[in-house]
Amino acid sequence: MFERKNSRYSTHLYLKQLGFTIVELITVVILLGILSAVAFARMGSSSAFEPAMLMQQIDEELRLAQKLATSRQDSQISFTLSLNGDQWQCQTGSSVDGILRTALIDRNNSSIVATSSTESVALSTTTTLSLQMDGIGNLTTATLGANSASVDMGIHLLIGGDSQRNLCIYPTGYVAHAACS
Repeated sequence: MFERKNSRYSTHLYLKQLGFTIVELITVVILLGILSAVAFARMGSSSAFEPAMLMQQIDEELRLAQKLATSRQDSQISFTLSLNGDQWQCQTGSSVDGILRTALIDRNNSSIVATSSTESVALSTTTTLSLQMDGIGNLTTATLGANSASVDMGIHLLIGGDSQRNLCIYPTGYVAHAACS
């Protein structure tokens, strides 16, 4: 009988030793709060995704220009990308109807470098990218800044910011999310 009491007593002591004190529990809750605040602060910043969002929007505007070129075979379609204040401006026009669409995209500290096989420039308020497409959507001419650029290998756009994205406009007018090869 003494052994039984002793085993109950030792079991009771053992369970008491397994529990957490209120100080330990509060410390764990505080540490979890600090870690989650740091994690949410880093996840809440979208600056790493801004070049990807800019690339998507430019891609959509280029695809629209190509679709217009294939549907409007009576005119040449032009696409211009330039910096207008704190926004990137994508402008699509027709040799018959003039400017058809202007899209403004927030800059968010992004930069764009346009490269052809012969020319490379950083786009700015004074340096633009201009593309001309024929009636089947092929690139016919490209201008980087004031200089004519070759469209034989496509036009590569390097979109930078907190991360970098590549956009290639192939001579056929096809747009890919990769460097031109």
